Amino acid sequence: MSDLPLAIIIAARSTPASRVSFQAAQIADQELRTLGFPVKFLRGVKATRPFVEKTLSSSEGGRFVIYAGHGEPDAFLGNEPLQRHLYSKLRPIDLDNMALLKDDIVYAISCHTLAELGQKAPARAFIGFNSRVRLDATDWNDDAIPDFVECFLEPIEVLSEGGTVSEAVQSFKDISNAFIQKAGINGADADYVARMKHNIEAIGYSGDPFSRVISP
Repeated sequence: MSDLPLAIIIAARSTPASRVSFQAAQIADQELRTLGFPVKFLRGVKATRPFVEKTLSSSEGGRFVIYAGHGEPDAFLGNEPLQRHLYSKLRPIDLDNMALLKDDIVYAISCHTLAELGQKAPARAFIGFNSRVRLDATDWNDDAIPDFVECFLEPIEVLSEGGTVSEAVQSFKDISNAFIQKAGINGADADYVARMKHNIEAIGYSGDPFSRVISP
């Protein structure tokens, strides 16, 4: 039996606005399994509230929880971001059930959720974004998708190798800056650079900066 903590990945589906984060979640699933992590990948209907609550309730805290999808300051929205009031009972996590994240390390590739949910949730640490996440590529350059996927995978890779929460956030910023520098040399368009810079400013964390998913 693995001594590594359970990794729970919540990624409802790939939509035009969330396909980059969904790709990152799929790759993270493969990479974490290769490293020996026990992984539960909740997607589709299993990424809705009843299934997420059941999964979190049936395992102990201290997990590595990854969410990829739409968000608001107070909630992971899951499948129905455009009908959030009608489908509020299907939200995977919000302020009403955030106690399920107690003692976990959470990484949310999701707009806004660090602003409130990340500050109030009883997680050991919560990595997320204080404003919109700029990872859509539908209206500009699909060739840039792998670069953004790599950026959003970086915190997962750092944490899964024994790095701290603060190191994971800094590494996200470092790799994003490296892509910006490369873009300057190669003459990439301004939208690409603006998105990278925006995400550097938006990412942050709450909780213990020295928290680790695994011991070094």
